[in-house]
Amino acid sequence: MARPRRVFPLLVLVAAAAAISVSAPAIAATASEADALLAWKASLTNATALSGWTRPAAAAAACSWRGVTCDAVGASVVVLRLRKLGLSGGLDELDFAALPALTELDLNGNNFTADIPASISRLRSLTLLDLGNN
Repeated sequence: MARPRRVFPLLVLVAAAAAISVSAPAIAATASEADALLAWKASLTNATALSGWTRPAAAAAACSWRGVTCDAVGASVVVLRLRKLGLSGGLDELDFAALPALTELDLNGNNFTADIPASISRLRSLTLLDLGNN
């Protein structure tokens, strides 16, 4: 008598492995984004308004920081809106390459004084840039 095939457990195992492999890069991307934002914050001469930006226990925690908006799945930072927060310093230490999904960068009404770095051109998804009143 032929033994029945057990295909269903194999399908569940394959689906679980696929979900894990799809999720891992998204978490890693958010962790690198959080690291880039924290390094930039550390370079600012006045970042008091960003005191809630601390090293997250989980990478997705960066999505709850003031002025940071992530995509629907929390995989990437898509908006950085830090208007009128009294931030001082420059943009030269912000690693734009670490924010590939950023669509909006709004730093209006702060005290940024340095030149706009050429590396800002790495923001290929950017649709709104507001650096006015700095």
